[in-house]
Amino acid sequence: MITKRGRFGVALTFEAPVLKTTGAYAVIGTDWTPGAGDVKVSKDGGNVADITTLPTLLGGTGSKQSVWNLSAAEMEAGRVLVQVVDAALQDDTFLIETLPDGAIATGKASAGGASTITLATGLAITAGAIVHIHGGTGAGQALFVNGYVSGTGVATMENAWATQPDATSLYTVWPSPLAPATTVPDVNVTKFGGTTGTFAAGIPEVKVASLAANAITAAAIAADAVDADALAADAVTEIQSGLATAAALAVVDDFLDTEITAILARLPATLTADGNMKSDVLRIIGVALQGNGTLGNEFRPV
Repeated sequence: MITKRGRFGVALTFEAPVLKTTGAYAVIGTDWTPGAGDVKVSKDGGNVADITTLPTLLGGTGSKQSVWNLSAAEMEAGRVLVQVVDAALQDDTFLIETLPDGAIATGKASAGGASTITLATGLAITAGAIVHIHGGTGAGQALFVNGYVSGTGVATMENAWATQPDATSLYTVWPSPLAPATTVPDVNVTKFGGTTGTFAAGIPEVKVASLAANAITAAAIAADAVDADALAADAVTEIQSGLATAAALAVVDDFLDTEITAILARLPATLTADGNMKSDVLRIIGVALQGNGTLGNEFRPV
């Protein structure tokens, strides 16, 4: 058996000899004229079928190599087996593998979306794997996988495709280049910018020397970014310590009410109910007045 490499869904041409059962083992010139049914193709262990294009002898005097052509459709498998079944020849077999070393899977998509592609089901694909479209619609693109549903084969990518894949897209899936960490490594930071830092309960203390004017604005702080849990227990007490208490304000209010009442009691009966000077007042403290208190005719001594 001769083993070859190919790409899933991509037509393949290769050279290999065909061996006879007697005489000079390699077929030369007119030793063999292949006919229908002489060469069979099986994909992924499926039933054999006649090859689409029969092999031809490579040109040149004394050539012992035949040229084999497999169509794109015949290459839509992980393992393509080519068998020579002519009784006059040895049972030559060629195995073409399309899954590259290290790859998770290769195949043909059944559908695609703006940021999805439908692969084969049941694949061992995890977040961080890479889907490379090597043929068909969207060829040349490669994106990271954000999630994969084994039951449906739908892989959601981290970004949108530049060209949305479809049922003609050929893909290869590669494992994540970043191996997942089983433990979180300990990091021991002792200095910041060359200066020894200070820590509280393992958390570095950060001191800001200065802030630019208007650096902290309402727009820069998200709604409810600072809530009750973020304030120290005595924060409200500290804020109120410089403010008048409700009791102190009540004392001031009562005092003002008393004083205003006393002032009003001492005024002569020259005020209206709302506290304005009556327009018909003609004398204040013995001084005779004239005018009616309107603009241009104000009260004034006689």
